[in-house]
Amino acid sequence: MRELTDLEKSWVKSLSELPPAADQPIAGWLETVFFKEAEGRALIIQASEGFAVLFLTNELFNDETKKAAHVSQFSELISFLKYLHREGYLTISRGKTTRDKSMFFIQDAFIDPKNQNGPIVLNAKGDYTDNPHKILDTKKNTVYQGIRFDTDQFDAILSTCTGSLLVSSGIGQLISEKKPLNKEKKTSEVNWNILSVWVSILSAFLCLFIYIHYQSTHHRRALSLVDYKQDQLGYRLDSLSGHLESFASRQSTTSRSRQATQRGIDVSRWNGDLLQAVNKRDLLSFVICKATQGKSYVDPDFHTNWNLITEKGLIRGAYHFYDASQDPIDQAEHFVTTLGELTSTDIGPILDIEPESIPTDFEVDPLQLQVDLYIFLRHVERLSGRKPIIYTDPSFGDEYLTNEKFGQYPLWVADYTDAPQPTIPKVWSDIGYKFWQKSASYDLHSDKTDLDLYNGEKAGIYED
Repeated sequence: MRELTDLEKSWVKSLSELPPAADQPIAGWLETVFFKEAEGRALIIQASEGFAVLFLTNELFNDETKKAAHVSQFSELISFLKYLHREGYLTISRGKTTRDKSMFFIQDAFIDPKNQNGPIVLNAKGDYTDNPHKILDTKKNTVYQGIRFDTDQFDAILSTCTGSLLVSSGIGQLISEKKPLNKEKKTSEVNWNILSVWVSILSAFLCLFIYIHYQSTHHRRALSLVDYKQDQLGYRLDSLSGHLESFASRQSTTSRSRQATQRGIDVSRWNGDLLQAVNKRDLLSFVICKATQGKSYVDPDFHTNWNLITEKGLIRGAYHFYDASQDPIDQAEHFVTTLGELTSTDIGPILDIEPESIPTDFEVDPLQLQVDLYIFLRHVERLSGRKPIIYTDPSFGDEYLTNEKFGQYPLWVADYTDAPQPTIPKVWSDIGYKFWQKSASYDLHSDKTDLDLYNGEKAGIYED
């Protein structure tokens, strides 16, 4: 359990005193503990535009020391709420009503401001805003000035400051009195830690000695074993050396061009233990497996498949099946947490968005869907450090993925055809695709699965 600051303790105390109610707006709680008119702070979130603004009165904004202190407290608040959410002490859920809103106004003195054409009146005094960075009074004097937050900061603010709040009954244990540890016990633990460090150091020296000795006596064998690390173009199929090498030497220029097309498959729980039977004779280069769906589901076979792909010497990738009825930030965090840290030779995280992503009882707004998808992609990229890939089909892409911003993400297109090239959504018409899901009935050991193609050298499969 982490050590809390005095400010964090006051927030926990306030949260623990809230009545148990699943539909309590978190904005209401924020207005009691942080965004008070008396303290000169307010928050406006432009959800559709992808940024948020922390407003401070002129006195606070123009004093650099006070300004920095308030910005720091705000950042601490967002970080702490994310910590509480991650550890299960509270749940913040953004329902459909919240996701449909384009703007949020948070301060205890704000009345029911609405995003209309023209100035937005914020409180009973008539203070209003007509631009993203200032709040003015009825005499057009600036009374608040704003600090803008966007990109990953915006994602964190949107996910923690909007929606409904449910507090765990166990949150009070964070501020419960704890007996101090016995001094002798602390000393013992410190000594044990020091001993552990020395053991680790000695172990490292021993391993280094063994490694140097091994290198000197088995140099040629060691070079072959580490050849994979030196070969930046991908995995080698050593077991096929004799026959394939002589076969490759007889290939024409056209034949070599065909070899540049790498084959892969994508699997989920519905494929059973298909991967167990895959071997190097299948000439596969990569496998993409389903990892997650929505904000809580994990494919039961994901972890088995994820590890087995590496054991088979293949390049691995994973996808998230998007649910349009659920919060994009919750889905992004669930996906990246399940994936864990990707290696440099893993394919970037993949967003699977298709007709089945929209539940039959969910009324989708194409514009809002694109906003949510863009939030999801950005958040995944911030959390994973990798450029996500979008999987979709041409008709769905042309209907729902029409914003040119999606073109910055590589495309994995599903188009089952015997044509030499797939049809791709218009956004990627000048960019092209990265992967092509060419068939849903590829025969592999008498089982049917999807066939995916990548046109290029192996290293390009996992490069962003």
